Amino acid sequence: WYQRRVRVIKNVQKKDRGTYISSPKMASNTDILLSDGKFVLTIDKAQLPEAPAARTVMMSEGQTGNLHCNYKQAKDRYGLKLFRSFNGERLVDGQVHRKRSAQYTSYTDDEGRDWLALSDLDLKAAGENKCNYRYPAKQIFSMTFNVNVQE
Repeated sequence: WYQRRVRVIKNVQKKDRGTYISSPKMASNTDILLSDGKFVLTIDKAQLPEAPAARTVMMSEGQTGNLHCNYKQAKDRYGLKLFRSFNGERLVDGQVHRKRSAQYTSYTDDEGRDWLALSDLDLKAAGENKCNYRYPAKQIFSMTFNVNVQE
């Protein structure tokens, strides 16, 4: 008797929050009265997956090492922003440790994996490296690497 109407909201975001009203459409001209449907859409913060256990990585002084994080699907789907940190401080200016020679280069490969290439490692480059992905609601998902540097 009436046409069923479905409202689909893909990739729901905070801006989609609100009240939606739907009036049924009759398949033919009849005198049957149907009331309007009403629903309220609220948006909660995303349910983040459980972070993987920290991985311990052994590297050698003076050498180069690579770390990678694979969070491509969520990064693409939610428009996540990546930032890296070393021992709780955001990595800036290519320095792993401000008073030493260790450097880093961050890049994304063709498969969407995020890489951190560490070079000119010294003993002070040992510590906790993280790939941090920021969600639009300011939530952060992190993958942790405990880097050990040996002589």
